Amino acid sequence: MRALVLELEWHEQQRGVFSVDIAADGTIATGGQDKRVSLWRLEPDWEQLRALAAQPHEPSKKQRYALAQAAAQSVRFLDTLEGHAAAVSVVRFDPVDSGRLVSGADDGYAVLWKFDAVQGKWRLEATLHEHNDMIMDVSWSADGKLLATASVDNTVAIWNTTDSTRPQLLLSLREHTNYVQGVSWDPLGTYLCSMGADRLLRVHEWSSDRRRVIRSTAVGSMVHSDSTAHPCMTADASCPPSHSETQQITPVPSHPLESEPRKPSSRRLFESEGLMHFFRRLAWSPDGSFLVCPAGIVPEPRDAAPTCSSRDAAPHRTKGAHVFARSNLSTPLLHLGGHEESILGARFCSRRFARRQDPTLDEDLGCWRSRLPYRLVFAIYSARGLYMYDSETPHSFAAVQGLHYGAVTDVAWSPDASFLLMSSLDGFLSLVWFERETELGKFFEESGELQTGSRSSPSTPLTTGSCSLDGGQGSHRSADPVMRCNREQPIASTLVSSDADSGHGRNTDHSTKVGEHAVSSTT
Repeated sequence: MRALVLELEWHEQQRGVFSVDIAADGTIATGGQDKRVSLWRLEPDWEQLRALAAQPHEPSKKQRYALAQAAAQSVRFLDTLEGHAAAVSVVRFDPVDSGRLVSGADDGYAVLWKFDAVQGKWRLEATLHEHNDMIMDVSWSADGKLLATASVDNTVAIWNTTDSTRPQLLLSLREHTNYVQGVSWDPLGTYLCSMGADRLLRVHEWSSDRRRVIRSTAVGSMVHSDSTAHPCMTADASCPPSHSETQQITPVPSHPLESEPRKPSSRRLFESEGLMHFFRRLAWSPDGSFLVCPAGIVPEPRDAAPTCSSRDAAPHRTKGAHVFARSNLSTPLLHLGGHEESILGARFCSRRFARRQDPTLDEDLGCWRSRLPYRLVFAIYSARGLYMYDSETPHSFAAVQGLHYGAVTDVAWSPDASFLLMSSLDGFLSLVWFERETELGKFFEESGELQTGSRSSPSTPLTTGSCSLDGGQGSHRSADPVMRCNREQPIASTLVSSDADSGHGRNTDHSTKVGEHAVSSTT
């Protein structure tokens, strides 16, 4: 795995880039602070980039420059789309038609764009206006017939886009009580999920026949029922007097008192509006098995039982993301914790990979192994970098940090899983590319039987054993770009449920190891 910043002017005057997406045909769209949507092609000479990056020692200044130049020259500008009156916060291609694109902006408008094959250029096809404030996120349904838009006016709008020239507003959802910062359609068409600054995940059950939401559920806290009493709360707890809440001796009653059952405790799952970033971009897996939600508050697992002196101390919490199984969207299946910075979004790779043939995974890392016959790969990102996960292990297996001077705003995978792009407020995009078969693995080859039953498999996706993974902080904090593999120092995750049904001058560089490969990140 290699990473570098693509140093070219993506938007006018090097204004910030809020969003990036890649169509099925490889077309790249970026949305910028300059109120424009820009379209690009990335056609790198991978052999040249590999040769320039594969240095046995610290690359020279000349070699770093050659690598940066080769990468930048592989980007080809296609077009600029103008139609917004404010910064473009999100761009997304139609999953079915690569020649259709939607952009959402701070002017409260979403615009549908269509590629005219006859004239060979993009044109504005329709303008969608329901929100009275900034649009933060958009999401297409898997068939491209429905579109959801999320806004800081606390609403989610659902549109029928079957006729692109005359889109129809179907519904405006007003369940959130604060900014809506992320929205995602279930690939199987059953759920529309949204996240907001009100610290809630809203799960809207959608009826495709009646074209309306038939049920809406709020998920914002998780109930804990402690089966084991705290040592200091038991009748025979041997606490030193200095830790006792009272030193007064109470006479033993003549009749035993019934102890009041302990009430289940609950805690918040998501960060408050104090999260000083624009987005909470949640993501469904391409098969609909899992939902990954950012802005998570994750309790740090404890190795030992609480002591008397620590019983009143608040539990230490870290930043992270929550993974929900499709069959239980009310309680997270897994916490992806151990991060020092807030997680802002997630993106799944659209391709499925063969499972690893490694028996040690079950022993060391396999406490949430999926029953699915394939492996899913996804990335979550913070303002400073991204972290790679898959559905076979609960640890981040690689990370990229410190490439940008501004906050990371979005991530997009290429359709062939050979690379991904990160956008940033510093006005640049960075390229992360893989040796796919040796780093991500081989693609999963579906049989006819699996394709037939693929829509039912997400209903019972997991077989797990209850466990809590302890892990030190996996995040590096460095002024230089950092790329690393996390297998030795994993960013730990915690299994929650074992039942699936319940500044622009750039000359810094850093070289380190990712697995067995020398990694050189040039910025």
